[in-house]
Amino acid sequence: MLVDSTPDLAHREQLSQVIRFVDINFVSIKSEVFLGFIELHSKDAASLDKVILESAMGYMYFWAIVDHSVTIML
Repeated sequence: MLVDSTPDLAHREQLSQVIRFVDINFVSIKSEVFLGFIELHSKDAASLDKVILESAMGYMYFWAIVDHSVTIML
């Protein structure tokens, strides 16, 4: 999962999220999927950690339901 934060035009901080799928040996990128934006209310390390982990777990559970071959590595 790739994440990056930047302010939008209204100066609200937002976190963009992308999942990158790679082959089993991490040699080549198979695809990338843009997941969306999350508005951030704080940019301290603890807040970012919480937002990213909660979001990642939600998406990983979704992919595990859709595709039973997903491996969750944290």
